[in-house]
Amino acid sequence: MHPLKPSDNSVARLKNHFLVFSVLMLICFATYSNALHPSFMMDDDDVFGNPIIKNPQHLGYYFIPDKNKYLGINGMRGESFYRPLSYGFLAVLYSFIGDDPVVYHVFNIVLLALACFVIYFFVLTLVRDPLWAFLTSLLFAVHPIHGLLVNYITANVYTMHVMTMILSVVLFLKAFDGHFRPFLYFLGSIFFIAALFFHETSIALPLYLVCLFYFHRKENFLSAAKKIIPLVIVLGVYFLLRMHYASLKTSILDHFWGLKINIFEYGASFAKVFFWYVSKLLYPDGVVLIWGTPVVRDHVLGWILGFGLFIAVSAMLIKKIGKNHCAMAMAWLLAGFAPVALACLCQPSVGFLMEPHWVIFPSLGFFILAGYLIARLHRSRSWWARVVFIFIVASWMLVSRWYNFLWADEVRYCRYWLTQVPGFKSVEFYLANAYLKKDQYDLARQYFQRSLSGDYTDYEAYTNMGLIDIKQEKFDSAIQNFQTGLLFNPSSTEIYNNLGVVYKLTQQFDKAEEAFHHALKINYFYVEPRLNLADIASTRGDVTQAIDLYQKNLVVAPYEGKSTWYLINLLLNKKDDKINAARIAHDFIGHSNDAMILTGIGSALAQAGLIPGAIEAYEKALRSNPGSKTTYVESGKLMGNLHQYDAALKLWEKALQLDPNDPQIRELINQANTLKKANL
Repeated sequence: MHPLKPSDNSVARLKNHFLVFSVLMLICFATYSNALHPSFMMDDDDVFGNPIIKNPQHLGYYFIPDKNKYLGINGMRGESFYRPLSYGFLAVLYSFIGDDPVVYHVFNIVLLALACFVIYFFVLTLVRDPLWAFLTSLLFAVHPIHGLLVNYITANVYTMHVMTMILSVVLFLKAFDGHFRPFLYFLGSIFFIAALFFHETSIALPLYLVCLFYFHRKENFLSAAKKIIPLVIVLGVYFLLRMHYASLKTSILDHFWGLKINIFEYGASFAKVFFWYVSKLLYPDGVVLIWGTPVVRDHVLGWILGFGLFIAVSAMLIKKIGKNHCAMAMAWLLAGFAPVALACLCQPSVGFLMEPHWVIFPSLGFFILAGYLIARLHRSRSWWARVVFIFIVASWMLVSRWYNFLWADEVRYCRYWLTQVPGFKSVEFYLANAYLKKDQYDLARQYFQRSLSGDYTDYEAYTNMGLIDIKQEKFDSAIQNFQTGLLFNPSSTEIYNNLGVVYKLTQQFDKAEEAFHHALKINYFYVEPRLNLADIASTRGDVTQAIDLYQKNLVVAPYEGKSTWYLINLLLNKKDDKINAARIAHDFIGHSNDAMILTGIGSALAQAGLIPGAIEAYEKALRSNPGSKTTYVESGKLMGNLHQYDAALKLWEKALQLDPNDPQIRELINQANTLKKANL
């Protein structure tokens, strides 16, 4: 046989792997096809609304988050997390996708399918059983507890975390098989560091390796422990770095004493968190993004005994089963709760938290066990075994699709979330924010008030209540809310900007400018204060200063929508700058999916007689948002002015389908029909 020519067996294996990948991709799209929601939600808005994310030149900041050194920002609250690759990955992703939520969801589905294939390959490497490996990956793909990986746009970093963890584990295993040991160990360490930089729960990776060495390679415990010593050293360096940039003391450890609990109440509360998650694996009803429980102070002994009994029974089963992959899977799942023991303390206003994405990687233990049981049932060749398998997969897929339906509307999801965790302040804040987006101001204010907890995060609620006051022209109340917010966060750029907006609206321009400049002094990268300063400059007739401010915004945040739109408008009004305006518009159109901004730019270009650019902007707007009535109306006006009445009528008829009661559209259609007949 030729050494470079693949054998028939290797070709067959490649075909099987490709088939598995194709089936997993099909299953993922079948499960999550109704998860292509056209909007950002919750933390997605904060992440993708951050100018730093939008500017690739600031990638270094995520690895060394020194606001003063990298960003010129002083006095701001430190970071709670140190996840440089998570934010760096999202920044790179944004540079390719921009502001199109649907594309992010499609990407998340493809990424999930890829992760499931990596899981298949990992399990196959361990058990050498293709059916077992395939069933493990299939069950992982369809389980409702993993729906957030598709529905929550920024959760794709958790999918990346799972893959880097698996690659690290596989490389370490291969290294200890003796082939290319130093090189593979080095690569495994690189992926381990990458996993740590995606999410801090990767600190448990040495425990997973001990499980593999003990159960899979059948080594003794001492030998397995010795092999992870270099990884413990890596962890030590990581902890020093993390404590410097995002201290565990301030983000977690101080919260333990703030809860005022004893060790027994802690044990009972942790047991309740543990059993909640395990119950959702077995029966996925009531799955939410974050679950919480007040500190358990009643029936403490019962919870501790129940947890102790569970651990004891698990240990007995592991001992009885012996050193095999089922025992490894049980130990794997339990090991993943080591980081949760600290993480559950991160929000004392709730009590103890459980975020399912903390244990996505260790949940592989559950799916390996489930895959084994179903594979064994399948091989029994009994008809009922196949019925059980089909029932489990189909029911999980249907439940996942139901959760997708909940996720599709932020208000609907948050209201459901509150049924599972009543009184959860963070959820009440998210719900209030969702109502604010829908202009339901009374409900928004009600839930913002309910979300107040007396800690630092309250500044966001007061900020948003002040924004509602501005919408309702209650300017004195707005100032009061903003000033209260500053008591919780004196370095809030957003609050100073909003105070400036109130002063601008009440014609107090000197105070407004002072507030906007103060906001920029705190955070140079915040674009809103410059937008407002430019508006004041334009009002005063200082076009040069306004243009300079918009251009500074575009240096900080390239392709920022409003700055680009307003800059183009000003340049078009200057005789010698039309070509420059057209160039900026063309560049922006190629990068943006914001239908409102694109429509505004299209209208500005049309009024300036730059017809090709206007058509390009309208077409991109309609591709980005086919439901934009305004775009159909404005592009129809352009076609009408060009005497292309059939094209104009077609566009206005589509607008009328979106809003049958709009008299303006009917009038435009009547005028076009009249002009069309007159020109026949």
